[in-house]
Amino acid sequence: MREARDRTWEMGEGAIPGSRLPGIRLGVDRVLRDPGAFPALFRPGGRVGLVTSDGAPPGSGTTRGRSSPPSTRLALQTAGVPLARLFAPEHGLSAAAADGEGIGDGLDAQTGLTVVSLYGARFSPDPTALADLDLVLFDLQDVGARFYTFLWTLSHLMERCSEVGIPLWVLDRPNPLGGEEESVEGPLPDPLAPDSLLCRWPIPVRHSLTLGEMARLLRAERGLDLDLEVVAMEGWRREHHWPGTGLPFHPPSPGIPAYESALLYPGLALLEATNVGEGRGTPLAFRWLGAAWMDPGRLADALLEEAPPGILARPLCLRLPGTRDPVPGVALEVTEPRLVRPVALGLRLLALLGTLFPSDFAWGPYPTTANPAGEGHLARLLGRAPLVEALEGDPGSVDGPLIRSWTEAPGWWRRAGPHLLYE
Repeated sequence: MREARDRTWEMGEGAIPGSRLPGIRLGVDRVLRDPGAFPALFRPGGRVGLVTSDGAPPGSGTTRGRSSPPSTRLALQTAGVPLARLFAPEHGLSAAAADGEGIGDGLDAQTGLTVVSLYGARFSPDPTALADLDLVLFDLQDVGARFYTFLWTLSHLMERCSEVGIPLWVLDRPNPLGGEEESVEGPLPDPLAPDSLLCRWPIPVRHSLTLGEMARLLRAERGLDLDLEVVAMEGWRREHHWPGTGLPFHPPSPGIPAYESALLYPGLALLEATNVGEGRGTPLAFRWLGAAWMDPGRLADALLEEAPPGILARPLCLRLPGTRDPVPGVALEVTEPRLVRPVALGLRLLALLGTLFPSDFAWGPYPTTANPAGEGHLARLLGRAPLVEALEGDPGSVDGPLIRSWTEAPGWWRRAGPHLLYE
């Protein structure tokens, strides 16, 4: 059996001369800046696969002077990386497809390369799509939530690369929600939770790891015989939320138009399993919730009385895509990002909706390509049957102490510790 390797290109000094920003360089920026340090990527006659999307361009260190950043695939190809095939996650190569929409294979106009979809007819690449490659690069911008599918696309790719014997390199990017232990929020899924593209293995909802760190953890815990390399960032620290990076925010998907949307997504995404909208298609996606039947003043008052940390709430009617009249709802303003506990907030919102509006609030399916019937969506998001039963059967019982117990993640940071790359 091949000897599995796990190497990490360590962080350098990372200061950008003349810049007042923290000097963060993404993994891809390091490759583009110093090709000589990564000879395996630039080998003449090589064949490299790349998992990417337009939601993950190079960072500020390689895009100064441009009106918009180049795509990572074009930047790498221009720099001399012998790209042979592209792989696209959910939302497609453009990062513009709707949530849950199936993506077909295609041809990339920028590079002329074939694009193999990993969110459509398949969620894991066929062995034949890897067999003629020398290595595969993975470079996607995650949002730090267990049920954002990029993490599980990475897991499928890791398994397939292990089976085929192809090295996998992860070009690391920030967790936009930071990486501090105190920010972790469970629940950890039950071992018997449904295996899905929202929850394959026992990871907290808000995990505080980068995808490079997650790849190291998954390789170890799943016992994968995988030649894994992580090109670490320079300059990123665990206390850095996205605004602290100094990098421009590029939406990784249509539903995450801003950092604040990413911050609240681990909690507000739970509304997908209900008849309450979460503002998709607007600048306030995952920063607003509403429905035609809602009394927004009543909900806002209830939230303000409970004073969730780092959040203010106010009634706001919002015109949603496909609606003629503005929809009544509540806008959530982030005042202190590091205090926000989005999962606890989302759980409390579900409980309040069920108790304040019992005759109107309802649970429902959420069809996607990965779950066409859309049934059991809340169970797939939370991964814990008792939580689902309490929220659906007795929302009045879901109070602060219960939510605090639910959002614990015992043992997670002990598991994560050996695989952390940043201080």
